[in-house]
Amino acid sequence: MGDSVRATRVLARHLVPACCLAAICNDKLVGLLGVQTAQGGFFSPPVASLISEYGVVEGVYRYMGLFFLHREAVSDEWYVDGIAVDKNMRGKKVGTALLNYLEVMARENNIRKISLDVIDTNRKARSLYSRLGFVETSQSSIWPFNHIYEFPFKTVITMEKELACNREEGDGNSQRFQKDTHKTY
Repeated sequence: MGDSVRATRVLARHLVPACCLAAICNDKLVGLLGVQTAQGGFFSPPVASLISEYGVVEGVYRYMGLFFLHREAVSDEWYVDGIAVDKNMRGKKVGTALLNYLEVMARENNIRKISLDVIDTNRKARSLYSRLGFVETSQSSIWPFNHIYEFPFKTVITMEKELACNREEGDGNSQRFQKDTHKTY
């Protein structure tokens, strides 16, 4: 998204807290997990907002980059659209806690699968996801977009975790994530 000042403004305007889990330690945000459900996701700024912040060329360029990385979720799937942990808190199980809580919520909401993408150069994240039961289902080369957008990776690996649900199908809870997760945990 470019420089942090502009990126922060765009995030502040278009982040959907109802599709995020937050990890708080000593009143400080130390981790954030964004989820894409069939009903929507945690961040999808309109092109007009990006143009307003960056100008026409740079705004469209960023919008296309986000469009390229976007993935829709189906009704019985939650897709982890992003997870970030403060650099000073890495290795302290923050990401594990966020993913574990997401799984608890998914089971309660009769979600069959949690999926995510991880880049080939992020070995620590791949290892974490594997330890938590995610399995690799596919790899996709992003050439030539890795050159166009100067991404520091060449391949995106999709990982999935199949879940056994706790409730009977059709109990009306599929939208609970968006109603209940605006709290911080």
